[in-house]
Amino acid sequence: MRDKLPDYLKHFPKPLLDDIFHGRSLPFIGAGLSRNATVPGGGVVPLFGELGKILADAIPNFDYINPTDALSAYSQAFSRVRLVEEVSRLLHSNSAQPGRVHLSFARLPFDTVATTNFDFLIEQSYSVAARKFRTIMTEDQLSIGAENLRIDLLKIHGDLNNPARLIMTEEDYDSFLIRFPLFATYIANILIRRVAIFIGYSLDDPDLRQIIQLLRERLGRMHRESYAIAVGANPDVVARFARRGVTVINLPGSLHRYGDILADTFDQLNAAWLQEASTHPLLRREDESSAQLEIPKESATTLCYFAVPHSKEGAYRSSLSPIAEAAGFAPIYGSDLGGGSNYMARLTGALQKMEILVADTASPHVRYELDLFYELNRKRRSVLLLASDVTATEERGVETIALPSDGNLDDPAFQRRVHAWFRDKADALLQTYRDEPDRLFRSGEYQAAVISAFTLLETGLREAISEKAQRATNPESLTIELTSRWSIRALLDEAVRLELTQGLTREEVSELVRLRNSVIHGRERVGRAQAMRTLRTVQSILRALV
Repeated sequence: MRDKLPDYLKHFPKPLLDDIFHGRSLPFIGAGLSRNATVPGGGVVPLFGELGKILADAIPNFDYINPTDALSAYSQAFSRVRLVEEVSRLLHSNSAQPGRVHLSFARLPFDTVATTNFDFLIEQSYSVAARKFRTIMTEDQLSIGAENLRIDLLKIHGDLNNPARLIMTEEDYDSFLIRFPLFATYIANILIRRVAIFIGYSLDDPDLRQIIQLLRERLGRMHRESYAIAVGANPDVVARFARRGVTVINLPGSLHRYGDILADTFDQLNAAWLQEASTHPLLRREDESSAQLEIPKESATTLCYFAVPHSKEGAYRSSLSPIAEAAGFAPIYGSDLGGGSNYMARLTGALQKMEILVADTASPHVRYELDLFYELNRKRRSVLLLASDVTATEERGVETIALPSDGNLDDPAFQRRVHAWFRDKADALLQTYRDEPDRLFRSGEYQAAVISAFTLLETGLREAISEKAQRATNPESLTIELTSRWSIRALLDEAVRLELTQGLTREEVSELVRLRNSVIHGRERVGRAQAMRTLRTVQSILRALV
């Protein structure tokens, strides 16, 4: 495993990578990251120590000791209002833009991020990346639950838009636990379950010392391992971190390339994280098509993701999911992926497997899912946009269907257009689906070949049964009610009852169902011979159906 890791990730302990990939980490962002912002005119954002020295020079007869002392003295000499104004100016808070390192970090699917920085570079980065986030600074915000797609950005020391909340002076640091006890407890509770990862902190940074102190006071010896990411740190620095209970991830390189090295590391971590997410089962539903989340992301699937607001999910499940199923596609929604930590990684892993994405563009909250789908799927996948205003939504050559003006998804004209779109997509992909099990088998992906074969079998059985029912009743009607998510056993039994298969016995049905359940739910490993037998049996059934 480690031999296959990208260069920088080889310096990460495997337990740390496991914690990151499974939502058990909390990154803390310090001033070192802000240093790598883009400032108009070639300026730079000062580090905390540099900020303190600049302010110290403005104080008559003042001997600089440390940055916190300097900010405290500046506030006493010229007022806290003047201190906030000067810090805002020196940090270029109105003009600094995220650098490459910020944008690379914003792509990582963390669900919670903490920072002690006063600026707005992380927020700007998430906005550029079209990531939903909420900034948390006050204790009354802690009781409001987060949405699955939203990142909680904990601004431990406030920001420059909220001067009264800023932690800047000695008095602020000393009174933090007294003024914000619930905030401190909240962070400590997170770190009971997650490892801390410090990014952009030096050993002399008072923010780092305060967080370490918080861990020791609130958790004692029960806190998990803490890590700091550094570039080209000498052995003395590594040893000093270790004495404070922090393990250094020491990336090779020189400090003048700090931002680029971190950006490369974040890019590699993001790619590895998404790959990890794509190899784990995300759903535990019973229908055969959902098992396609187990197969390689490059494979053709019948999976269809509905990017819709949570409040509309029920309406879409009852009105449009049956249309997708009638065309042989398996609808999946955000709530199917589960909630809680690591949701973003699960969503990203799932979107890599989707053949189709249907997006309700009447809601601005689906924009991130749509853009992420475009980014992840370099091979052509299909997108259907549903919009209140078609002319304002057309993009990238994808088809757009107007939503009913009254919002009724059961409108017959609207449903006919959606049904026609899904049927066209199913017809265009038919040969690809037929070839996919053999292609995966030739590639040595025996597990995936069997799953793909069962998906093909499910689609074939469903279609044959529906056609039989249509011929027996009104051929003009859409027998959507016949396309509910039947189990593979129910489909096979019905096909046998309707005499759609030639010579398929009940015993053979039972063996197919047993194998299917063992592969998908029991994780039975499939060898070449067994995969070949299964593919031949499935192909024989499909030929009989035709």
